[in-house]
Amino acid sequence: MEEKRRNKRLSISVEIETERIDQENSTTVRYLKANVTDISKNGIGFESTEEFAIGATFTALITIWTGEVLKTVFKVVRKNEMENGVIHYGCIFVGMQDSDALKIEIYELLKNAEEARKDN
Repeated sequence: MEEKRRNKRLSISVEIETERIDQENSTTVRYLKANVTDISKNGIGFESTEEFAIGATFTALITIWTGEVLKTVFKVVRKNEMENGVIHYGCIFVGMQDSDALKIEIYELLKNAEEARKDN
């Protein structure tokens, strides 16, 4: 399979809280929690038992490894059904502050440096 990502996805175990944005740009007042499996400055992958439609847009609060909360907007672009009713989703960020994207980039640099040390 051809890699289409612009940035390497990093394995991570954090939670997100989401709210769906309807076509009229109003939010559905229903909070959903999901477990993030990977993240990059361009998108996230997460697992959930909830049904998310491809093309659906959500606001999300992502609590990262430092305890900080990133406010983002993402769009579901891919989904793969797994075992036990769990679905893995691939999403792209369509809204995030540059400073928050930089935090993810810094995390990527630190993880790459750590992996390089382990390989030597």
